[in-house]
Amino acid sequence: MRGTVQLRDERVCQQEARAHLPCRHHFVAGLENKPWVFEHEGADVRRCTDALCRAAGFAPKVTFESGDVYLHTKLVSQGLAAAVVPGLSVRPRPDVAYSSLGVVRTIEVSTRAGSETSPVILAVTSALHAASQQ
Repeated sequence: MRGTVQLRDERVCQQEARAHLPCRHHFVAGLENKPWVFEHEGADVRRCTDALCRAAGFAPKVTFESGDVYLHTKLVSQGLAAAVVPGLSVRPRPDVAYSSLGVVRTIEVSTRAGSETSPVILAVTSALHAASQQ
């Protein structure tokens, strides 16, 4: 017979999704003819990016697809694409312009009840808190 595991959810932080744009751009509108790099079909950030572009009045030209957010930022820094990347995913780069999109996601950590004082769990949640403050 299996027992029921009690979980404890903790909201760690909220983070903003930001547009990663070639340096000369500072907003999503105006990028209707620019190639875009998107996550693969089904990813939440892909649906969000598509909705943001459509709200700006255009259907994005998805030229590249990858789940690798470092590749997204590299393509942007080379002027090959625009992207939307969640805030904690990559560190800011001087060759990429960032634009606030007003889209926030909540990051939560679920742990087994009673394990929240584990050194490993404390280290992970502390690191997430610290990263979200940068």
